[in-house]
Amino acid sequence: MKYNSPFYLLPQRDSGALTNDELKRWKKELLLQFDLKKSTTININQKEYDKNDVLQAIDNLKYTPEYHWRLYQNKTLLDFIEKGKTDFFFDKTAWVDFEDVEYRNWLAQWFIPMYDYMLANATNTPNRRAVRALENLLTCGFVLPQEWQDEASQSSYRAYTHYVKQAENILNDKPIVKGDKVTLNPEIEPFLSEYYAEMLCILPKNFAEIREDYGAFAHNVIAEVFDQARDHDTIEKNTLKLLKKAAKIDVRIRNDNFSKELLSDMWYNKFLGKIDKWGLSGPLLLLIFALLFGAIAKIGGCNNDSPKEEKFIEYHAPQKTPSTIHRLPSTVKL
Repeated sequence: MKYNSPFYLLPQRDSGALTNDELKRWKKELLLQFDLKKSTTININQKEYDKNDVLQAIDNLKYTPEYHWRLYQNKTLLDFIEKGKTDFFFDKTAWVDFEDVEYRNWLAQWFIPMYDYMLANATNTPNRRAVRALENLLTCGFVLPQEWQDEASQSSYRAYTHYVKQAENILNDKPIVKGDKVTLNPEIEPFLSEYYAEMLCILPKNFAEIREDYGAFAHNVIAEVFDQARDHDTIEKNTLKLLKKAAKIDVRIRNDNFSKELLSDMWYNKFLGKIDKWGLSGPLLLLIFALLFGAIAKIGGCNNDSPKEEKFIEYHAPQKTPSTIHRLPSTVKL
């Protein structure tokens, strides 16, 4: 249900001055404008209204007018509920209203759908502003009420569940295709998204299972290739690019040591190919590589359960990681 503050319609914007008689009189005046202009809409304060909008707005003011007035005065919260603008999450002064449980429960009917839309928008279209707002939620102190968590992320949860389920199905059905070298099924490529991995790492806790499933998928992509490949030279060129994406996702979500080593090895081989062109000396080369390796080693996943001082595992094909995807719904409505 879309919200438009009824106070845009009133000449006297003060809830304390409203009476039922005044509301009735003003409703008649507003409805009369439709007849005078012979139009299905009227423009008031740069907003378009039809008759249903006017009737709904006036009707809203019969009940809890003080809440509508309170919301109208909280501009960043109003902008979020009306337009989806995310400045509210950066405005700590606007959060005070959430301390009032009754008022917060009244807000839920508009706040929850818009929050769900914000998550879905950030999911479906790379949107750095929405990502910043979500990151801010984890560190700024604003806490989405627990009872809102699931309802406020339904659209995104369904979308990510469907996305990961599709990825798992393709990987399980036909991960490798025929070729002179080990070649990943090209249908896997759209499901290796570093942006999705980033989003899953900052989405609420109720996404934890999907996040782990996506990390397991990326890890298993690598395992499928190295089950058949002896070394990098036996892997098809585009498959190497996809392995790099999968390794980045695996490190981002699971902080996996094998994938860290794989990335280090790939970047080192690429670096070696340019040594002659750059004319680097042996000691300088070693120094640069040591810095590169150290930087990769510090990359952390979005769950911090992995031991930070564990050494890299021996370089061989990683074991496949069981996924919880089989526990997700078999049909997902988007």
